[in-house]
Amino acid sequence: MNISVNPYLMAVVFVVFVLLLWAMNVWVYRPLLAFMDNRQAEIKDSLAKIKTDNTQSVEIGHQIETLLKEAAEKRREIIAEAIQKATESYDAVIKQKENELNQEFEAFAKQLQNEKQALKEQLQAQMPVFEDELNKRVAMGLGS
Repeated sequence: MNISVNPYLMAVVFVVFVLLLWAMNVWVYRPLLAFMDNRQAEIKDSLAKIKTDNTQSVEIGHQIETLLKEAAEKRREIIAEAIQKATESYDAVIKQKENELNQEFEAFAKQLQNEKQALKEQLQAQMPVFEDELNKRVAMGLGS
């Protein structure tokens, strides 16, 4: 076995090596590098979109907080207004009922005064009858 440098074989190996490099470049490295570049661009775009989405979500969160605060304030105002209206309505109804009761009381007091006066007049009209009856009884009582 003779180990020697064969220039023809070296040239063939070199040509095959160059062809292999060219074939790997065309079919493997370029597509792989293109895929990696595309993937890197997609990742970069996704990160930018995530940052944008995060910013938007923070803004939306602030808007929601603002709306909730405004809604709570509006709710307080509506409740206060409703309480005030209910109180005013209640006071008006109470005042009206007090007036009605006062009028009824005055009418009843006037009617009672009229009945008292009528009863007094009736008793005064019957006073001579009572005096006669009293005198008769006193006379009978003294006479016994």
